[in-house]
Amino acid sequence: MRELDAFLTLHRELVMLRGECIADYWEENRSDDLLRVLSLRQMCTLLAIEQIAPCSLAGVMARTNLSKSAASAAVDKLVRCGMVTRRRNEENRRELIIEVEPEIRHYLDSIEDRFHREIDRHLAACGASEIHALNEASRALLNQLHPTESDVRK
Repeated sequence: MRELDAFLTLHRELVMLRGECIADYWEENRSDDLLRVLSLRQMCTLLAIEQIAPCSLAGVMARTNLSKSAASAAVDKLVRCGMVTRRRNEENRRELIIEVEPEIRHYLDSIEDRFHREIDRHLAACGASEIHALNEASRALLNQLHPTESDVRK
């Protein structure tokens, strides 16, 4: 598995970079925006929900690696803060659908924009063919991880 060392290192670096972007945003804005009431961990959970929404509690658990009780508590806090909503799934009445409130999305978009700027900065020295190869390899792996998500294959 030595061939994957670079990939695994890249993954760790991207996770750390995303965490730094979240932490930087949180530090800079926690006194003057709606997200100020959230801890850094809660902010990460909110971002995870945004990435997979609409989703169920099981989806939140899978994305965040939280236990059922921890994911439920995190979602409860986000609901109380007005950041997410829960509604019954009409197709499965036992399941609740979780979504980020529309007015919260622009705050999360700000964090994503920051992350994308950092990625662009790091990829600036790469040529178009290298970026294309990275994108194609990433797409192939994503299709293996999530074969039913058609937007990944585009």
